[in-house]
Amino acid sequence: MATKQHCAYCFSVLLAQLQHTTFDVAPTFDTSTEYPLFVTWNKQGSDGQEQLRGCIGNFSPMNLATGLREYAITSAFHDTRFSPIRAREVPQLSCSVSLLTDFEDANGYLDWKVGTH
Repeated sequence: MATKQHCAYCFSVLLAQLQHTTFDVAPTFDTSTEYPLFVTWNKQGSDGQEQLRGCIGNFSPMNLATGLREYAITSAFHDTRFSPIRAREVPQLSCSVSLLTDFEDANGYLDWKVGTH
């Protein structure tokens, strides 16, 4: 399950990148596990609603610290649907982390049943 520590780690990565400083924050979570994962950045709009600013991840298991570091940056700066996140946006940002689990083998992309998958 994703935790606040995972999101805080992503914010630390983002801030280091925006400030052009070396990232040297040690993870405060178990780094021995591997997950497929996604990192999502949302920005609170002037109307109070959250607006997507970036979301990228992958379906292959990765070391958690490495994956969060990579996809925090990729989703913040390389999601081609959006301009790169700027430092002035940080106070309005929120982060969510999705750790994917319980995959099942399938015969194809239509191999699922409504209400079951």
